Formats: sequence, C-alpha cells, structure tokens
Amino acid sequence: MWFAAFSPDGKYVLTGSEDKTAGIWETSTGRNLFTLAGHGGGVRSGKFSSDGKRALTICDEGDGSRKAYIWDVASGVNIRTLDYYGDAMNAAAINSDFTRILERGSNHSAYISDIASNSLIMTLVGHAGDVNYFVFSPDGKRIVTASDDKTARVWDTKSGRMVATLKWHSNVITYVAFSLDCKFVLTTSSDNTARVWDSETGNNLGTLAIEKLNGPGNWIESASINIE
Repeated sequence: MWFAAFSPDGKYVLTGSEDKTAGIWETSTGRNLFTLAGHGGGVRSGKFSSDGKRALTICDEGDGSRKAYIWDVASGVNIRTLDYYGDAMNAAAINSDFTRILERGSNHSAYISDIASNSLIMTLVGHAGDVNYFVFSPDGKRIVTASDDKTARVWDTKSGRMVATLKWHSNVITYVAFSLDCKFVLTTSSDNTARVWDSETGNNLGTLAIEKLNGPGNWIESASINIE
C-alpha cells in the first residue's frame, strides 16, 4: 500500500496499492466499500475532492506514461481517465466542479488542465523554487501554491494572473489551505510557524510559532482553518 487519505468529512479513507488498485473504505467499520480497478500500474497517489464526492488517483502506467483517474465516491465508478502532465506523482488536485485538474509542472511551475478535453490549458509561472503543495479554493476561483522558495502565491484560475504573494516565512512552505469562505489562506512552514493571510491582498494577519518543535528535523506539515 502506497498511501492513505481521509475524505474531508472523515467518513472514508482512500488507499492506493502496488497491485494496481485503489480502495474506498468506511472509517467507522473498516469495511471496504469499493475496489477501484483498471489502473495500468501501482497507484502511488490520491486524494478526495474538497466536497468529498470525487476521488483522484494517479499511477505510472508501466509504458512510461502517467494517468490520472477520477472516481465517483458514491458508486466507485471511474468517471474519466486523463493524461497526467505533472512531474510529481504526489502533486495533483481537482476543483469542486470537476472541470480542472492542477498538477505540479517543471521549472517551478504548475499546470492547469481541462478535464473534459484532457488538454493542458494554462501554466502558472512565478516561483523561484519547486512547487511542493497546492489547492483550489472551495469556490474554484483561486489557487494557492506553496514553494521551496519560502513563498506561497495566490492565482486567479480564469486568467492565470498572480493575485498575491505570501512571503514572510523564513523557510520552505510545506502546506497551504483556504478557509471555507475563501477569504483567508493558511500556510505552514519548516520554520515552525503557521500563518494566516488575506487571500486578496497577501497581508499577513497572524502568526503561530510552535516553540516546542524547535530543533533539527522538526516542522509543521499540515493544518486547517475554520471560517471565523
């Protein structure tokens, strides 16, 4: 088994395996609800959509290509199979209406592809280091990317325009998340801080320092934010 990921409401777990299958499991009972078959290789990465209605899995197909698979969580049915343009097996996201897939690109970029046509439609360029995490906003209008260059950047999904640069961390940003109302962005970093930002202006609104994590090899990897 290569990975396990919770659904946003915590009711389900998505897993991926070297046996070319993924699974959807019920957390309250441990029961396997669906086995997601049809991958061409080991399933190395996957996650749920922000509303929990879709699951995304990614695998090397064995012929040198990579594919992304989108599944209906309620039925276990494969909705669509896409060419995967990204250069990292663990870096992909889909928006809430399942029209766009976001992937980590080469040369510190990120790719936006159209799901219906399976075509690359936009490249987000601006970071000076590798993009290591990203997410769509709940309303699908924005993307936030986190980078090894110690910044996060907010992008407009329609135009690809950079809306704001979040740049007060002193080390690599490890995780980013939008608040449910899309007004705020939360970032975590290997500088042992989490910060809250205004998603439109890029202003830093607050910082949480985790003193007890100070020391080599310790950092914050993920967090979440409520809408207040």
